[in-house]
Formats: sequence, structure tokens, C-alpha cells
Amino acid sequence: MQDAKIKIIAMPKDKSGDAFVMSAGWIAKIFDLAAGVAVKEFTHNRSVTVAVDNINFKKPILVGDYVLCYADIVKLGKSSMEIDMQIDVKRLCDEGFCEIKDLASAKATFVSIDKNGKKLILSDELKKSLNK
Repeated sequence: MQDAKIKIIAMPKDKSGDAFVMSAGWIAKIFDLAAGVAVKEFTHNRSVTVAVDNINFKKPILVGDYVLCYADIVKLGKSSMEIDMQIDVKRLCDEGFCEIKDLASAKATFVSIDKNGKKLILSDELKKSLNK
């Protein structure tokens, strides 16, 4: 995956209950934001989330983790874009910061829209640029 689209410190206000584990809702929000950034950078248009699917929580994300969320557009339809996402973290450990890969992953579908909220057809030029 390319550079992280979202970089954020996991804060106590977003944890799940009394534990030091981040809530599923917070993680889903980070995925949605990262996918939105990827789509905005790619299309330079407004966009809306159609779906966020297959959220896999593989390892806990903890309060204090430096969260890196990656999002790559992997497939284009007539007007839709499919995005693969992954969360890695940098966590304080005995040696300093340790990078832990692939704590969570998800897939999303987005559609670009015009200023009136109508869906835009993706241009052939845009489609060709994904394959470069």
C-alpha cells in the first residue's frame, strides 16, 4: 500500500468501555475517512460512501497507539470505486516504537458525485490512470 491516508493517535475518549482497546465504531470511522481521502485524491471530486464491508479486526488497537490507515483504490466501475484498507500501528515497546502490521482491514465502495449530489461517470482517462 502507498502512504498512510490517515495518521492519528488513538485517544482514551474513543476506547471501548473500561478496556484500553479502541472501539469498533472508531475503527470503522477511520476506515471511512481514509477511503474518502483516497477517492478525493484520485478523482478531485466529492464522493459518498456506498458501503464499508468485510471489516476484519485481527489484533486490538490500543489507547496511545500511533494509527496508520492505508487506503488504495483497487477497482473501478462505471461510477464506483472499490478501496482496500489496512490499519498498522506504531506502539511503544521495550525497544522504542515497534511497528505492528495489519491489525485491521476492510473494503469500501465509493461513488463520486457532482455539486448537486448526482453520481458522476468515471472518465476513461481516470480509469487508465489507475492502471499506471
